[in-house]
Amino acid sequence: MNPKFIDYDFPSDSNYVQGYFGKQPELETLCANYEDVAPVYTDEQIKEKIANKSRQGGAARLVTRIFNQKQEGSCVGNGSCQAFELAQARQFGKDRVVPISPMSLYKRIGQSAQSGAVVSDAWKEMSAHGVLPLDTPENKKRFKHTHPATGFSVPLPAGWQETGAMFKGLEATIIRGVQPLKSALSDEWPVVVGRAGHCICYVDILFQSRWLIPYVNSWGEWGDKYAHWDYGFGFDTDKLFVSASDWAFAIRSITVPSFQLAV
Repeated sequence: MNPKFIDYDFPSDSNYVQGYFGKQPELETLCANYEDVAPVYTDEQIKEKIANKSRQGGAARLVTRIFNQKQEGSCVGNGSCQAFELAQARQFGKDRVVPISPMSLYKRIGQSAQSGAVVSDAWKEMSAHGVLPLDTPENKKRFKHTHPATGFSVPLPAGWQETGAMFKGLEATIIRGVQPLKSALSDEWPVVVGRAGHCICYVDILFQSRWLIPYVNSWGEWGDKYAHWDYGFGFDTDKLFVSASDWAFAIRSITVPSFQLAV
C-alpha cells in the first residue's frame, strides 16, 4: 500500500470548509476516560493484535458508506455519525446498519452552515437527544422522523425528539493520549478526532515500518483506496495523530439499541 493522502493538509484542499474548532471542555462527568474502562496496550501488544487478526482492511470492512458534507462546515456531525454507523456495524452487522443524518446532529451544535462545531458538543448532543435516521426510502417507511445529510436551512421535523431518543444510547470514552488512541483502534472502536480545522473518524490502525491510522473522510469521492472502497480514506502518521489524540472520543458500544428492534 502506497497511499497518497498521508498526513494530508486539509486546508489546502478545495473541499475544505472550517469545521472543527475550540478546545474541548472537561467531560468526565458524562463519560469515562478510556484507561478507566479499557486496557491500554503496549506497542508490542498492539502489533501482535494486528498480526493475529490478519484482517483484510481491518475495521474499515465495517464502513457501509462514505459521507459527503459538500460545502457545509458540518464535519463534526459527519465524523460523529460515521463513528455511530461503524459502532452499529460492529455490534449488529453491516446488513442491520441504519444510516443516520449528520445534519440532524450538526444543526444543533453549529451556528450556521459554515460555522463549524466542537467535537465535545457532538458527543453531548448525541448522548442527550440522539440523531435522526437519514431520509432514505427505507428509513421513511420504518421511522416516524428522518432528515437529509446536508442542508443546514432544512428544519428538523416537528416532534423529532421521539425518534431521536431511539438513537441516543451510546457508550463512549474520552481519549487523552496516544496509547489510549492506538489501543481503542486495535479493539475496533471508532474514534472521532479534530485536527487542522477538520473532524474525521479514525477507523483502524496499521503498522508498516511505521504507525498508520486510516480514517474515513466526509468529502465524497476523495482520497485513497482502502479495504473494499475505491476512495474516501486518508492516513495519519504519528506526525499528526499525536496532536489529534489530545482530545477525542471513542464509541465503545450502543447501549440502547431500540431502533434495532423497530424492524
